[in-house]
Amino acid sequence: MLDTIADNFGTYAGDGLGDDWQVQYFGPNNPNAAPGFISDGSGLTNLFKYTAGLAPNDAASTFILNNTPVTNQPGKQQITLGPTFSDRTYTIEFSLDLKNWHTLGPAFPGNGGTQIITDTNASGPHKFYRVSVNKP
Repeated sequence: MLDTIADNFGTYAGDGLGDDWQVQYFGPNNPNAAPGFISDGSGLTNLFKYTAGLAPNDAASTFILNNTPVTNQPGKQQITLGPTFSDRTYTIEFSLDLKNWHTLGPAFPGNGGTQIITDTNASGPHKFYRVSVNKP
């Protein structure tokens, strides 16, 4: 399928997912391609899988976000995320209370694989992380 407008194809139009992606994985006019549908039992919606660049019908296709202490460097955490893609930007956010979130640094483009970011100010009893993925 060749479509010059990314989100205008039949029943897939206007739902926020790329129609070519929906047709690639689900064929035309399939209700399982809806943004909020979890098509593989992974617990991840099609919208999340589309935005993250994952295969929606493969439960093993998942996004990883882990943090681990930096060896022999107290107060530092390595944040590992991936897979990342060059056509998306990623912003790491942190919170001390799960209510108020702050950006760890500027958004950065994906590199086509797993990326590691270091939080140099991770001291304290706990710190929570999340990542925002943007696909323009």
